[in-house]
Amino acid sequence: MNSEKIVTAKKTHWFNKARIQKIAADFSFTEGPVWHPDQYFLFSDTPANKIFQLFTDGTLLVYLENSGLTHTNTGDLSDQVGSNGLALNKNNQLFICQHGNHAIAVLNEKKQISILINEYDGLPFNSPNDLVFRSDGILYFTDPPYGLAGQTLHPDQFQPCAGIYKHDGDTVELAGKELQYPNGVCFSPDETCLYVSSNHPGERYVLKYKVSSKGNIRYEGILVKENADGIKTDWQGNIYMATGEGILVVSPLGEKLGLIPLPGMATNLAWGGTSGETLCVTAANSIYLVTP
Repeated sequence: MNSEKIVTAKKTHWFNKARIQKIAADFSFTEGPVWHPDQYFLFSDTPANKIFQLFTDGTLLVYLENSGLTHTNTGDLSDQVGSNGLALNKNNQLFICQHGNHAIAVLNEKKQISILINEYDGLPFNSPNDLVFRSDGILYFTDPPYGLAGQTLHPDQFQPCAGIYKHDGDTVELAGKELQYPNGVCFSPDETCLYVSSNHPGERYVLKYKVSSKGNIRYEGILVKENADGIKTDWQGNIYMATGEGILVVSPLGEKLGLIPLPGMATNLAWGGTSGETLCVTAANSIYLVTP
């Protein structure tokens, strides 16, 4: 199930001569990878309603069943019922975007799920998609309607907009609503900027927000007019964008630096490995590891 190839290009950035290894395949639709300090990746298979555990030697295990849907009332849902984005807090607790439960959930050491938040202003969330922690513990997440029937808003039952939310441990705040389908979310290395992507036809943008010391965000404008699902930054502040062609890399100014091409559509990505230099890419039914 493994295959390797070398990608070369004219520029000298590491990603233009990267090793790409297809390490796992035959999933329904993979999403939301995260590196665990116990030396493995976790990722979601959203339609399968599972989280998998992947070691860098290719060992694959089911980590959690019923990862995003724990009830049988699915009439208002699309086929994307399971978990999506995953993130660890500073205590290495796993936080889970749950489509089917319309929630952000947390997993304890016994692999028991509890709901952290599942509503705002009296209505359930749509289908939380991706999430990121600031170093002080403030949580930001996106809430598009991909998990809802027709993948459209149902404002009579769920949130009337597809928002960007902030959770500071006590309160939930609608922090932004500039996109109809907000998707990936990540910080600049110094946490002064928050980036939010959209991969939906008609609004293929990565937006930039300024972040205050208190964690409030202010819309600054479009960083780059490109489609992107999941997004991550590197230590230099470059933004790595999961696209239909692979991983597009742009500078903090929106300059296109290069492309890591993949055979299929990339959906999300995460840094990991023993040195932190391995890029785990979820790509629909496959998982790739990208290394220098």
